Amino acid sequence: KIPLDGSTEGKEYKITSKFGTNIVVIEKEGVYIREADCPDKLCIHQGKITKPGIPLVCLPHRLLVTIEDAEAQKPDSVVR
Repeated sequence: KIPLDGSTEGKEYKITSKFGTNIVVIEKEGVYIREADCPDKLCIHQGKITKPGIPLVCLPHRLLVTIEDAEAQKPDSVVR
């Protein structure tokens, strides 16, 4: 988890697993995948996400990037 509190704005994160590597960029307006070594690069073409509920997905690398709503993370608002 990476906070979107302004301290991470403009930073790039290299996410590497046994399946491959992706470069995820955090901006004030949202998050996007800038680079990937997967064959189809569909994760890059998905563009930027700016709201909770819309994921970025790289299936070959088994990577899922989402924005979570901080209010939904509070214990009293969890649906069980």
